[in-house]
Amino acid sequence: MNKKIIGMRSLKTALGVIISVSIANLLNLQSPSMVASATIISLANNMHDSVDKSINRMLATIVGVLMAILFQLLNLVNPITMGLGVLIIIVVCNQFNWSQALVLATIVFIVIMSNSFTSDMELVIYSFNRLLDTFIGASVGLFINFAIAKPKPEYFLIQAYKNAYDTIYHGFKKMVIDNNYKIDSQALMDSLLDININYNNLRNNNKIAMNAHVDIISVEEINNKFRLVISLILEINDLEFRPKTNEETLALLNNFYQEDLRPLIHKNNLDSIETYTDFYNYELQKIIITLIKIEHNLEKFVAIYGNKDHKKWKF
Repeated sequence: MNKKIIGMRSLKTALGVIISVSIANLLNLQSPSMVASATIISLANNMHDSVDKSINRMLATIVGVLMAILFQLLNLVNPITMGLGVLIIIVVCNQFNWSQALVLATIVFIVIMSNSFTSDMELVIYSFNRLLDTFIGASVGLFINFAIAKPKPEYFLIQAYKNAYDTIYHGFKKMVIDNNYKIDSQALMDSLLDININYNNLRNNNKIAMNAHVDIISVEEINNKFRLVISLILEINDLEFRPKTNEETLALLNNFYQEDLRPLIHKNNLDSIETYTDFYNYELQKIIITLIKIEHNLEKFVAIYGNKDHKKWKF
């Protein structure tokens, strides 16, 4: 698949900058760059994150503005107090889990601290305008996500499924053919983590009714099957040696991969006690059956929720 040079996220960001700077110029705001920055940061791959980022951005910016006003009123304007103020803002943002908002909050703080004011009223008005910049920028970001280009976290989840499936499909085949081959366990865990992250984004969007059309129960069933197959593969991956593959397992493998793996597998088969062989083959068969179920579930899921590119994929 050809990689897109310009994706939806890039277009949304460019559109956000155009709208936010235009509004700033229309309202004759002093810092259109601050408005655009708030817009860019407020855009996210899912609506829940977009709303959270916008709210956190406002709260963190209020902290930065209040800190700057306090230091200005107390005439504590020097490099040391500016560094101290940034440190306090970072601590506050981390304490309230606003880490993604602290960059703009510290920038606003430094901008206010770097200016000289002839009166307290001028200081308050200037600080209020910096809050207004953030509010307008965050509002533009929300507007784009809500009204113009709604994020589709199900697309990201489908891509995570595809990546995980490909890793498992090819790694498992190498593992059953070559007794010395060890599948990359970290790659498997990373693929599962990617699924969980995108699944959580999808669920969070459901909370604000942005992805109510997606059947979460079906998603959870697919996720559970991925967890099962990865855990089984990791069990086999940790074996010191792999015993004989019986005829029933060979038939399942050949049917699943649509090729005759018998010569390659027999070449590497080792003798082992019957109980150990039975357990090994039971695990292999369970992996194959689970992968077939995953294929079936993914084909249905992509047919309902995927885009035209997703529907070209073969699982």
